[in-house]
Amino acid sequence: MYNKELEALFQRYRKNELTEEELHRLFEWLQSHEHDEQLKAMLDNAWDEQPAVAAGAGSKPPVHPMKRWWPRMAAAILALCMGAGAYFLWRPHPAPVLAWHTESNAAGQSPRRVELPDHSTVWLNAGTTLQYQQDFAGRERLVKLEGEACFDVASDPAKPFAVAAGAVQARVLGTRFNVSNYPADRRIAVTVLSGKVAVQDAPANQPVTLGPLQEATYQGAAFTVSTVEDSSNVAWTRGELVFHKTPLQQVVRILQTRFNKKIVVNAALQQCVFYGDFTQETLPEILSSMAIALNGHAREANGTWYIDGKGCF
Repeated sequence: MYNKELEALFQRYRKNELTEEELHRLFEWLQSHEHDEQLKAMLDNAWDEQPAVAAGAGSKPPVHPMKRWWPRMAAAILALCMGAGAYFLWRPHPAPVLAWHTESNAAGQSPRRVELPDHSTVWLNAGTTLQYQQDFAGRERLVKLEGEACFDVASDPAKPFAVAAGAVQARVLGTRFNVSNYPADRRIAVTVLSGKVAVQDAPANQPVTLGPLQEATYQGAAFTVSTVEDSSNVAWTRGELVFHKTPLQQVVRILQTRFNKKIVVNAALQQCVFYGDFTQETLPEILSSMAIALNGHAREANGTWYIDGKGCF
C-alpha cells in the first residue's frame, strides 16, 4: 500500500527539512520492511531528477553516466537502510545537547534540600547556585557550584560524581562532603565527612585525596590540607551557625549571606578571629555577642550594621 506520509517525509529529508521527531519516524519505517518497494521507487525517482550530462551536437539524448549502475546502488542503499546503523548512514546525527538544570537558594533563605536525578541529596546554603546535567546523561555526574552545598552522594562506581567549584573539581564515587565556593571568600574549601574525595585544580596536576574529617582549602593557587574536629562545618544544614577560630571577614560574609544584610567591620578588627555557636538567634543578637567578644560595639544605621572596636584581644 502506498504511504503518502512516507513520501512526504522522504521529500522533506531530501531538502534537509526534517525535525528530529520526523527523522525518527522515517527511520522506523525504514526498519519495518513494510514499504521496501515504495522506497526503491522513490530512490529511482530521486536519481532520475538529478541533472543529466548534456550530450554533444548530433549525439544521443542526454544520459546519466551512472544510470546503468543505479539499480545495484539503490539496492545497496536500501539494504544498508534496513540495518541497525541506517539512521546514521542516511543523515549524520548530531551529538545530543546536554541540558543544564539550575537550582538556587537566595541570600537570606534557610538551607534548602534538593534531590538529584541519581537520588543523591544536596543541601544548598543561602546565596548558592547549583547546576547539573538533567538525567546525568554524560560519562560522569557533573554539577557546578557557586556558594556552599553539602552532598550526600548515591554510590555508582560506573559513573563518578564530580563537583566543579571555580578552579577546583572534587570527584567521588559515593560519600558525604561539603564544598564552599563563595567568590567573596577568595577561597574554596572541600570538607569530607565520610568516604573519600579527590580534589584537583587542573587536569595536569596530581589530585589530593581526602579522607573522613579532612579538609582541603584552595587559596593562592595551592591546596592546604587540615583535619577538622567534627562535622561543625555542615552545621548550617541544620540551621545552626558554628564559628571556631573563623576569620572575622569570613564570619561577616556568612552572616550577610544568611540574613541578607550588609555588615561593615572597621579596619582594626579585620584580622580578628571569632568563636561562637548560634542556633535560633537573630542577627542583632549575634552581632551583639560578636561586639562583646571583640571588645567593641554594634550599631545599625539605614539598614546597614556596623561593628567598631579598637582591635582583637
